[in-house]
Amino acid sequence: MEDAFLKKARELLQTTGLNVSEVAYDVGFKDLSCFSKCFFEEYGEQPSAVRPGKR
Repeated sequence: MEDAFLKKARELLQTTGLNVSEVAYDVGFKDLSCFSKCFFEEYGEQPSAVRPGKR
């Protein structure tokens, strides 16, 4: 289930202007540090790094 939340979060980060905390809360995470840790463990990069132009 968490994978689906992280996949949706990645999509939102890549396609919207929402900031990382807004995306985390929108997909159901109540703790930003937990979101960042889970995201990094899943994708090997910080959530802010997936925005277009950040590579």
